[in-house]
Amino acid sequence: MPRNSHASVVTDFEELLTNVANATDLPDLSIYRAPLEKFLAEIKARGALRKVRIGVKQQETQELQELMAQGKEAASRLRSALKAHFGPKSERLLMFGIPPVRKRSRPVEVEGAPKPEGPAPATHPE
Repeated sequence: MPRNSHASVVTDFEELLTNVANATDLPDLSIYRAPLEKFLAEIKARGALRKVRIGVKQQETQELQELMAQGKEAASRLRSALKAHFGPKSERLLMFGIPPVRKRSRPVEVEGAPKPEGPAPATHPE
């Protein structure tokens, strides 16, 4: 029983056609062999075309990734130039999608809450 993969279908069709051609005790089955031979040739041609497309697709993907890396580097330089022009704290940087440097907010201390003095000593059961 053949599998459905491309290679196994091609192998199955080739073996079937070879065995039918080599069998001497069969009647003339050319009316059935001819369409299968045609389909086999088309399957092989499309399989080869698919492999070419896969190779092209992989090459295009690599080229696209390289372009994206170069674009990210150029964007980083442009952002650095904008920071240098406006200053790192300028709110105008937001217009370009760059967060400005701001002061850190201090945590709110709750009155009456004990402050932790340090790490709790580790206790080892003996």
